[in-house]
This record gives sequence, C-alpha cells and structure tokens, in this order.
Amino acid sequence: MPVAGLERTRRSWLKLGELWGAALVLNLAGGIALAVLLTSRGVLRAGTGGALARLADHIAAYDATTAFLSAVVAGGLTR
Repeated sequence: MPVAGLERTRRSWLKLGELWGAALVLNLAGGIALAVLLTSRGVLRAGTGGALARLADHIAAYDATTAFLSAVVAGGLTR
C-alpha cells in the first residue's frame, strides 16, 4: 500500500498524487479500450448482448453496501 511508506514531505505527497493520477488515467483508458473491443462487430457471438444486458441490470440493482462488499471480495480474490 503506497500510503503506508509515505514520508511527511511535500515531494512524497506529490509522488503519491502522481501515482494515483496515473492509475486513474490508465484504468479509464483500459476501460474504454475494453468497451470499444467488446462492442465491435464480430468480437462476441450473436445473442451475447442479451445475456450481458441482463447481467448489467442485475449488478446495477445492487444497493451501495452490496456493491461495496462485492468489490472488496473481488479485490481480495485478485491478490
């Protein structure tokens, strides 16, 4: 965790901000690239769109607590 080893200097805080900013930009770029790839014609089989829409509706119906806990578990599984 980058914050744990943070020194109390201004330069250290700027480097942490740079790290978080880069992570944000690269995550957004990756998400956009994935969305473009998955919405391109011929990438997924015919009929897959309906299943993905149902999954998206199911996940979007989560309340805030369920979504947060799901994200925590998913983060733990990737370690």
